[in-house]
Amino acid sequence: MNDLEFAVLDDEKSDKMLEKIKDIIADYAGISKEDITPDTLFFADLNMDSMEILGMICKIEEEFGTELPTEEIKNIYSVGDLQKFLEERNLQVPGSR
Repeated sequence: MNDLEFAVLDDEKSDKMLEKIKDIIADYAGISKEDITPDTLFFADLNMDSMEILGMICKIEEEFGTELPTEEIKNIYSVGDLQKFLEERNLQVPGSR
């Protein structure tokens, strides 16, 4: 595989990761996933309070089969932050190979 093929695979994995995150957030927050972008802020844009965010994080943990350390969660403000956090841990998108 060349570098371009790896880049395409990384982009596909990143797109799948974002779509899964958007699905979870949309379901949890009761909004359309089309309204969610990487720049969407949990507090300001989704009007989620800290308890709602913790509930959503629990759902993310359940779906991805991981535990997100509390000290690191406090640095996640946007959907893109969450995506980057999960990707940096090389987590697999549930239901994909």
